[in-house]
Order: sequence, then structure tokens, then C-alpha cells
Amino acid sequence: MHVHRPKPLHGFREISVEIAVIVIGVIIALALEQVVEWAHWREKVEAGRREIHAEMAGDTAFYRFRTATEPCVVRRLNQLAEITEARGEGRRVAPVRLAGIHLGFLVNNDTWQAERADQTLTHLPRAELDHLSEFYATAEDMRGWVAKEEEAWATLRTLEGDPNRLGQSDIAMLRNALQQARNFGYQIALNSKEQADLARQLGVAVPAPDARMVARTCAPLDRSINPDPMGAP
Repeated sequence: MHVHRPKPLHGFREISVEIAVIVIGVIIALALEQVVEWAHWREKVEAGRREIHAEMAGDTAFYRFRTATEPCVVRRLNQLAEITEARGEGRRVAPVRLAGIHLGFLVNNDTWQAERADQTLTHLPRAELDHLSEFYATAEDMRGWVAKEEEAWATLRTLEGDPNRLGQSDIAMLRNALQQARNFGYQIALNSKEQADLARQLGVAVPAPDARMVARTCAPLDRSINPDPMGAP
């Protein structure tokens, strides 16, 4: 049995060839790894973008709703202010069945938070990420304004029933609630338009406001009292 030992390399040229083969192999392996990782993140980014756009479309439905109903909200607040001031002057007023109105639903950011935690957002183009961050930063402010607005409207519902029962301390509380509702309603309506415009720039399909919900909010102030406690007409 004969054992053939490997021949030693002779000369700089042969050594250079062997080193080049090794280096090229390493480069190819690293390049393939980068391609696989790029394909992986590209798929995740596309999926994440679709999910975020779906969430934004839902939030934008609220923004479109608030823009469409702003005149109705202002009109209702003016009506409640007239009733409040009439009672402040000691004049008797007609009863109010329902003082509050439908103000929409709370905006959501669960998908945005999940994609951020998964680090998907770091792979988005910088300009797109900046616009998304702006959209969701305003959405977070919006959540706070909506909560404060709801508190004000909860106080305004004190007018429901017979407003003639209210005293001066109630009137002062209602005046403050009216001002709060006006301030937050203005902020919400103004930023709602900007949010819808920003969503369009990002390629989100912005839905039209729900006509039934708009009609519900814009319904006239009901000044009748329902004698049936179960709510039957």
C-alpha cells in the first residue's frame, strides 16, 4: 500500500491561487447569507406594511367621520350652550331627552406597536418611516383628546331630563364642560383632516365616512321626555 503525501505548494503564484479560492468562497457564502436575510426582511416588511395600512385605514375611518360631523358637533354644542345660558339667567327651558351624540370610536395602534417591537420598522425607507411615525404620534395625541372630550360630554349629559332642576353650581360646571368639548372637538377635527391627507400620501385606501353614523350624529336634538323607562317610543 502506497501513501501519497500532498505535494507542497511551490511559488507565490500557487499560494495566491489557493488564497483567492478561499476568499472567493467566503465572499460567496456571505453574499448568499445576505441575500437570504434580505429576502426574509423584504417579505416581513411587505407583510408589516399591509398590516399597518389596514390599521391606518380603520383609524382613518374615524378621522373622516370626525371631519364630516364637525358642523353637527358644533351645532349640538351651541344648542346645549343656549340651554345652559337660559338656565343661568333663570329662564325655564324644555326638557332634553339625549344631550350627547355619537363621537366615533377610539383609534388603534396595536399593529404599529407590534411591528415596532418586532423591529420590522427599522427596515422601512427613511421617508416612509418618518411619515408613519408622524401619523402614529398624532394618533397617540388624538387618543388623549378623545378621552378628554368624552369626559366633557359626560358632564354635558347632566342636561338630560329636566334642566330646570339645575342650580348655579351645575351651570358653572356645564360652562366649563362646554368649553372643554369645544376645544378638544376643534383639535380632533383639525388633526383628523391632516391625518387623512397623510394616510393618502402613504398609499392607504382612505374610506368614506359611514353615512349612517354621520346621520346618527347629525340628528336633531331630542327635546322630548320618554315616559317609558325601558326606552320604548
